Amino acid sequence: MKKILIIEDDRNIRENICLLLKLNEYDVYELDSGENATQNIRQIMPDIIISDIILPVMDGFQIKQKISEDETINQIPFLFLSAKSDLTDIRQGMNLGADDYLTKPVKAKDLLEAIETRLKRFESLQSDKAVKERHLKPDDRILINAGGKPTLVEIAEIVYISADGEYSTVYLSNNTKYFLRKLLKSWEEELPDKDFIRIHRSSIVNFKYVENINKIDHRNYEVSLMNIDSPLPISQRYAVKIKRKLGV
Repeated sequence: MKKILIIEDDRNIRENICLLLKLNEYDVYELDSGENATQNIRQIMPDIIISDIILPVMDGFQIKQKISEDETINQIPFLFLSAKSDLTDIRQGMNLGADDYLTKPVKAKDLLEAIETRLKRFESLQSDKAVKERHLKPDDRILINAGGKPTLVEIAEIVYISADGEYSTVYLSNNTKYFLRKLLKSWEEELPDKDFIRIHRSSIVNFKYVENINKIDHRNYEVSLMNIDSPLPISQRYAVKIKRKLGV
């Protein structure tokens, strides 16, 4: 039975949604505020989260932001269900990484369809991810076709990859680099995410080559990599993720 967490401070709305979902054989959990939301989410580990925006203590946008920064729960599908129907609010919600944004009042049919669609999509993504993780390991080799010369490169030797549009440059630990036509998104989908992380819109790095992370100002950082002369820019969000991953 799939678990759904409802975060809604209006008791009548919350109870109606919970009843609808229980009648459709979902295991339902509920919160009436944003207080300790991420802690509760980690304990429940729901299959999907549905949250209002206007909430006591912490609003829905803040909850989604906190979830995005926590690797243990940031993959859980997240839906906003709010009376705020202004395009600015919808855009803000989607920019934070929400999977959908529904406005109140919502029809039962529309809510159930949105939930089913997101659950199926998430299961498909997890299945694809599992297949990739089974087949791609750090000691595996991948074929790089640079300048018409196919070359086998061991994944563990990739320090980082930078990209500009449709092209990318692969930097290896032996100071070799390859320039080829390949999107950064394709690299991100192909490389094992336990070893590689995107730190910028144009960079992916290998965790094992990270030497240190330096703070430049209140919003920006830079990461120094082994065998690479110049540090790379990194946002605060990704700096926090790398530090957490490295146990710093």
